[in-house]
Amino acid sequence: MKKIISILSFLTLFTTSCTTLEGVANSRGSGTKAEFNKPYDQVFEAAEDSVRSLSLSLAGRDKNKGQILAHSPLNLMTAGENVAIWITRNGSNSTTVEVISKRKTYASILTINWEQRVIQQIHRNLD
Repeated sequence: MKKIISILSFLTLFTTSCTTLEGVANSRGSGTKAEFNKPYDQVFEAAEDSVRSLSLSLAGRDKNKGQILAHSPLNLMTAGENVAIWITRNGSNSTTVEVISKRKTYASILTINWEQRVIQQIHRNLD
């Protein structure tokens, strides 16, 4: 009986959600940032295109707030990650992007850090 309880406790711990899309969106200020010498609208579009290019699933977007939410699907390597992208207008030709990536569950032994991948893809999209 103790063995069964131990196994169930272990499974519960490692399949419990680590973060939600709302949780990753509320983590603003803790991600990887990059500044672009491009107008806000152009950077927002490049960020949204990067989500598609990297095969992330778009979960939400709010251009007025400068927020894009996405997630990666479950696959053989990972249980998936939640990704928040914040786009901030600094001036007419200066825009900052912050990307936050967190795993969906503790069960994810391997995770993909989407922060650098998204920023690199935005750079490519703007070139």
